[in-house]
Amino acid sequence: MAITMCPTIPGIRMAQTILLDATPRLVRVHLTDDRQSLLTLLRYNRVIEAFAGVPCYSFLVSAETHVTGLGCVHTDEVCMALDGCGETRIFAVQARGADEALDTEQVERDLAACAARFPGVPCQALGAQLVDLEQIALVDFVQTKDGVRIGTVKHYRLVTGDRYVSEDECEYLTSLA
Repeated sequence: MAITMCPTIPGIRMAQTILLDATPRLVRVHLTDDRQSLLTLLRYNRVIEAFAGVPCYSFLVSAETHVTGLGCVHTDEVCMALDGCGETRIFAVQARGADEALDTEQVERDLAACAARFPGVPCQALGAQLVDLEQIALVDFVQTKDGVRIGTVKHYRLVTGDRYVSEDECEYLTSLA
């Protein structure tokens, strides 16, 4: 069952967190609107860290895990982090390009794969949606007795340094040069 894209596309009422774009220009010029480009933007700009509030480390990319009863489960990316108490946390990331939808069935499969691969380690399922090459939406999925539900939704806008600073700051920085 696909989740409608409406909750993840930034709208007029959705706040966006501004992140300075750290993607190397050499890489950025070759990005498209697909999931691999989204994963690249997530890594270079540390978007998952901004979402989680803790340092995260890319651990597995395009991970395949055999899960009893499900077979082989493909997870786009698995990140690891230590929370404030020193406990390991796992983030299973489902990445979707601009023309794809996040899928609750895949979220359930990602959670099952993490439970099989990392028994006893808490796993948080995240959905990353590329809106365009400057906008990313991240969704935290929550497992309930009724199935997977959307938890937190946050939106990020990647900007270059010259677009981030105010006009007064630009004038000041220019005067220093």
